[in-house]
Amino acid sequence: RHSFPTRRSSDLLLLCTALCLISCMNDMAAPSVSLEGKTFWIVRSLPVSPEQILRAKLSLQLEMGAPGMAAAVLCAAYALRRAKVPWPEVLLCALLSFSFLVFHTLWCLFMGVLFPNLNWSNEIYPVKQSLGVGLGLFGGWGFAVLPCVLYLWKGYRIPSALYGLVHFALLLILSAVLYGWIMTKGARRLEEL
Repeated sequence: RHSFPTRRSSDLLLLCTALCLISCMNDMAAPSVSLEGKTFWIVRSLPVSPEQILRAKLSLQLEMGAPGMAAAVLCAAYALRRAKVPWPEVLLCALLSFSFLVFHTLWCLFMGVLFPNLNWSNEIYPVKQSLGVGLGLFGGWGFAVLPCVLYLWKGYRIPSALYGLVHFALLLILSAVLYGWIMTKGARRLEEL
């Protein structure tokens, strides 16, 4: 007999998935590398390291995305508490949402550094028609939806809170790996542009 996840057990992950999908709409880090275009030499002539330039690009997206995510998490927390979801699970939803925001920011900058488009005639090209931006956006959607799909398919056999903790740990590990790449190989790549 095949049992499906209960409504309460899937509420948490569905809501977290929705918050993560919303955070994917903020994609400033990927085009930030390409937008400098032919004037990239100005940034390179400043007395700052490539690591500082990349950290500035990361912090811009995080600072712009965090207030919206905080408002959405507060609304989600209210809805979860009205549905009698325990506080630890509500806190887990907030942790998952903010850790995904950090991961997605790193993912977008990773894509922007890997696939820069410095030869453009109009600013719309690196923002709307860049491979890095497309992979940042659609890859973010995939990373947001995949854990929920896996839970609804096979993961429902374990408690949703435990599944969420595993997801949180994976996001932290992937974020650390991306940050390490961006600050080492990504900085060297930026130096060579």
